[in-house]
Amino acid sequence: MATDIQTNPQIAFHRFGLDQVMKSITLFRDRIQKRKAYNRTVAELQNMPLDVALDLNIDTSDAHRIASRAIYS
Repeated sequence: MATDIQTNPQIAFHRFGLDQVMKSITLFRDRIQKRKAYNRTVAELQNMPLDVALDLNIDTSDAHRIASRAIYS
């Protein structure tokens, strides 16, 4: 018994296209969430009190590098 995909190539194309769209949306959402986390982390590091930064041995001018490694690595 043939499936719809075997008998109708338009259905196969439609399903493939829809799958690709869903993957793209998922990837886009993931990137947005990571960027939000990155921005929050940078803000927290840059606004960290000096005594806390010194205790943690963090240079707040390295906030972008630290946040990038924390979120994207």
